[in-house]
Amino acid sequence: MTVHRRVRHEAGPARRRRSRLALAAIAVIAVGLAVRAFGSATGLDVIAKPAGDACYAVLVVVLVALVRPTARTWVVAAVAWAVCAAVELAQLTGVPAHLTKAWWPARLVLGTTFNGLDLILYAIGVALAGGADAWIGRRAPSRVSGAPSPR
Repeated sequence: MTVHRRVRHEAGPARRRRSRLALAAIAVIAVGLAVRAFGSATGLDVIAKPAGDACYAVLVVVLVALVRPTARTWVVAAVAWAVCAAVELAQLTGVPAHLTKAWWPARLVLGTTFNGLDLILYAIGVALAGGADAWIGRRAPSRVSGAPSPR
């Protein structure tokens, strides 16, 4: 019976975290699309492209955390960067470019052409998101003891 209560108690914070992460994902998607539209409308792709890549990485961090809300921040960040790197390296195969011809929204997720600089921009986005998550996690008191969370 004690185990049941503990699992039930942990489900509450994880559920609240998932709700916040889902809202964050929506916000990051909106910001990313706005950055893309701004860059296209103003011709400032030099700024919009790197900002969009960083937003992409932030979104991946949020999605990884959404899947594993109780994972440590560094694990979420490492997995998110690995996912971003895998997507970028897949562009060397030409498969993402082919998929975007069949369905244009795939371009927003998979990209079309490899750029090594994107790997650095993804690392920056992951670091910013991971740092923000760690900072927020430290500021949020634990529901059990009232002490700061160990995230």
